[in-house]
Amino acid sequence: MTSKDQNQTSIRTRQKPLHKSNPIDDQKISRRQFFFIIIQTQIGVGVLSVPFELHSAARQDGWISLLIGASILPLILLAIWWTVKNFEGDSFFQLSEKLFFKWGGRVLALGYVLYFVSVGTLIIILYGRMISLWVLPSTPLWIIASLMIAVCCYLISGGLLVMGRIYTMLSVLILILFGVILYSAKEMDIVYLFPILDNGWGRVLAGVNEALFSFLGYIVSLFIYSKVMGTHKQKLRVMLYAHSFVFLFYFIIVFVSFTYFSTEEITLVPEPILYMLKAFELPVIARLDLFFISIWVVNVATTFGTYLYMASLGVSHLCPICTKTTATILVSVIVLALTLYVGYDMGKTKQLDQIVLHLGYVFSLSLPLIMLPLSYFRKKRVKEGG
Repeated sequence: MTSKDQNQTSIRTRQKPLHKSNPIDDQKISRRQFFFIIIQTQIGVGVLSVPFELHSAARQDGWISLLIGASILPLILLAIWWTVKNFEGDSFFQLSEKLFFKWGGRVLALGYVLYFVSVGTLIIILYGRMISLWVLPSTPLWIIASLMIAVCCYLISGGLLVMGRIYTMLSVLILILFGVILYSAKEMDIVYLFPILDNGWGRVLAGVNEALFSFLGYIVSLFIYSKVMGTHKQKLRVMLYAHSFVFLFYFIIVFVSFTYFSTEEITLVPEPILYMLKAFELPVIARLDLFFISIWVVNVATTFGTYLYMASLGVSHLCPICTKTTATILVSVIVLALTLYVGYDMGKTKQLDQIVLHLGYVFSLSLPLIMLPLSYFRKKRVKEGG
């Protein structure tokens, strides 16, 4: 061995990596797991209230608003796909720093963390309110919220691959929800949908706002895209299939609710699905509404777990000394504190709902569209050596 080789060897042995590679962070998930993570993130706490919200905005034409909203979102998914396709292999945080430079990317990461914390807080508040009204009226909010947050912390502690496996296994419960809802469809009356467009297109377009809010969980595809195995076209198909499945699920819920209750009746029932199921019983299940809630709780956990996971990713990126576990605990404590601050105060809950809605338009709708042209510009600069 020459003296030059010996010097290079000694230099390599003295050098230590700045960060130890975490095997969990390097894990890849399959396309099937990608599909179930997307649908489990989108189908959550809003299942019970989306028919009421659409009817409040567009009356009996709320199902048309849902159709329009579902038709818009594939454009956003295509924008996300083209953006990440231009920077193959980069995580979202690496991509954001290439598009908006280092400090711009960090500000963007902080914005997404605040957005995910806000969404997670709203999920826990709505979940706690629903459990308190229907199942545990005497149980304090802090117990209901703490138990859900603790379960979700454990759920995401194994990393994305474990989450994908659990979400895939739990997705069979969505088929049970399908069956329960379709069972109640035997009492529907199509007459309740007429007259169509009686309130004009203005009310229908106002309902699109509520429809889009129901689908905002698709943003998870932007954050975990680089962790999915397969070609870009295969991943795009998975994203579109997942969106189609979620749309079909919500459409069946809205259609059955609108045809079971009249226009006057549905304004009096904030959770039409539960009130509808309360009127039915099976030979082995006396309270279908409580059976539905027991399955719905699992969907809430997977939805909140995903937002908790994405927020912890952002915190660990912004604070390199924080491990994923530390970041998860920090985000959980913040969400619990905000949940207890808002509580069951309807005024504060509505304010938080509006904050989440506006942040959703910025971080889930606008920014993916802004990133697309920037990704082409930056990719072109990189190719030219700029």
